[in-house]
Amino acid sequence: MASGNIKKSTRIKEIISVIRRHNALSNFSKQIRPQEVRQALEELGPTFIKIGQILSTRPDLMTPEYIHELRKLQDQVPVDDYNTVSSIYQEATKKTLEETFSSFEHKPFASASIGQVHHATLPSGENVVVKIQHPAVAQLVTIDLNLLHQAVKILRFTNESKIIDIRQVYSEIKSSLINEIDTNIEVKKRSGLLCAK
Repeated sequence: MASGNIKKSTRIKEIISVIRRHNALSNFSKQIRPQEVRQALEELGPTFIKIGQILSTRPDLMTPEYIHELRKLQDQVPVDDYNTVSSIYQEATKKTLEETFSSFEHKPFASASIGQVHHATLPSGENVVVKIQHPAVAQLVTIDLNLLHQAVKILRFTNESKIIDIRQVYSEIKSSLINEIDTNIEVKKRSGLLCAK
């Protein structure tokens, strides 16, 4: 998955390369080799993992084999190491984890496509959950959504658009990702959650 300062042209090349290597479009359209498609989505990162997660809830569109394989995207997300987490937190808050928390569990108890969550304790003794976004995830998702928007404009004229409302799927993906990236929304929903990106 791309990270750091991401260029649109570089991202397009990366997407094409991964899709070709896994023969993902052909496999997907024929509903064969679901593991290859899942691996491609994982390699391409948060936006594509979200697409797979949404498709895994659509038995009207996917074979049972595809549903089974894409459901693995719900819980098989790589985690960032503690040094990366610490760096992201410090960049976002201008404080170190040690300055903010009396304890912070190095290993996350959950990791998703956008970020991961850690148990921590404030100096007051209050237990909290800290959500840390994966590196450059907001920039990556923004680029991917722009590319997908362009693709939707083209794909709505294909035969597949008569089977799947491509614009509706795009809208669902966009809404879901934007809500996950905007940590302020999540903080308002849950007490005891602190977020850094």
